[in-house]
Amino acid sequence: MSTANLPPAGTPADDEGFRRRAGALLHSAAGDLRRTSRSAAADLGLTDADYAAHLAPEQGFSWDLAQRAATVWPLNERDLVPVRNDCPRGVRVLRATESASSARVFQRGGIDYYEYRATAMSRLASFRPAWIRMLSVVTDDDPHNADVHWNNGHMLYQFTYCVGPVNYYYRWNGRDHVLRMNTGDSIWGLPFSPHTFTARNAEEPAYVLALTYGGELMGDAQHELAALGPDTARGFALDTDSAAAAQGRLLRSYLDASALPLEHAAELSGIPAGRLAGVADGGTTLTPDEVTALAAALRLSPRDLLPVVPDAVDGVSVCPAATSRSWYHPPPGTATTGCANWPATGCTRTPAPWRSTRSAPTPTPPTRPSRPCAPTSTSTSTTSAAAPSGWPGSTAASGTKRCWNPARRPTSRRSSAPSSPAAVAATPPTPPACSRCASAAG
Repeated sequence: MSTANLPPAGTPADDEGFRRRAGALLHSAAGDLRRTSRSAAADLGLTDADYAAHLAPEQGFSWDLAQRAATVWPLNERDLVPVRNDCPRGVRVLRATESASSARVFQRGGIDYYEYRATAMSRLASFRPAWIRMLSVVTDDDPHNADVHWNNGHMLYQFTYCVGPVNYYYRWNGRDHVLRMNTGDSIWGLPFSPHTFTARNAEEPAYVLALTYGGELMGDAQHELAALGPDTARGFALDTDSAAAAQGRLLRSYLDASALPLEHAAELSGIPAGRLAGVADGGTTLTPDEVTALAAALRLSPRDLLPVVPDAVDGVSVCPAATSRSWYHPPPGTATTGCANWPATGCTRTPAPWRSTRSAPTPTPPTRPSRPCAPTSTSTSTTSAAAPSGWPGSTAASGTKRCWNPARRPTSRRSSAPSSPAAVAATPPTPPACSRCASAAG
């Protein structure tokens, strides 16, 4: 990570905050277990003074104390381990040179298969992005090609953004599939689905940005399911083959947890018993009114009775760049700096379309960095002189470009790039004057 985001060498990230939160967690755990400071100290074999020292930020976290607490109290060591804030300035920055220096090549099947590089990542987020370049080049789309080597799938969901000629292979319900991907195409995949990537062209870079995440199954939920064991954990899985089957299984789980007979639930909700039995068996779904009535009867939130039904096909959802929706924000022609006479007049009044949340003008107006437009496709090898060095795929197809300079907002995606960065900086959008300043100027 950029050294601007890191503490002095040899100092763990967020050391002071980590020590302060360690004491707060210990104090909170003791309170939850109905312990006073004196009784907590006695449980842990500490003097009152030593216990008080562990609560102070100067003492910090102690593994020995966490293990002792987990021995005498009904909690886990991780309940007393605070998180470290490695994002004190609100962002994490990883420069391209730092990413390149982290490059490592992994082999599969005895050949160089992937080159991995680090990306910006934080301890505070559940997202695990990775830059991955395909080193195995294939000349066909056969998922059983000898140079295609699969993984076994993983627990995390994965969103993948492709750059260059990439083949994406995935396996679902015993069937192997392959998709020909290009720059801008993206895929979302379900956990535990075996998959892999290869390149189709040795002359053109092919890589992906793979963003994996665990959703709500990570953290405490994962640890608790692991403690319950695979058989019990498997029982919590809902049938998602259809909305009716999922809602039926969901309803049955709430009735069983409440030891509530279906007939009694029908009486409480006013839903006919036969109708409710059909829902519980997965033959039909509840209407919105029935969801509301049944939720009130079971003392649940209505959303607790609404199942999540995947919209993925064969475990994946694919978004081709050619058919993906795109838009600009703010819309073209929308100014973001308020009245044109600001800051010369100090006016903060803005017409409705340009209304902002700025509370007061600053001494100098905001400036926008000047950046050229970058190409969005690499289907042909027409070099774009305006593309910045190192931009993924420095070639453009049919002159199609996407302007990523906020100072220049073309109204069409098929617009030509400016001749130079200076040309972009010379033509920023000018917001209109507000009605009061326009009248004064007149």
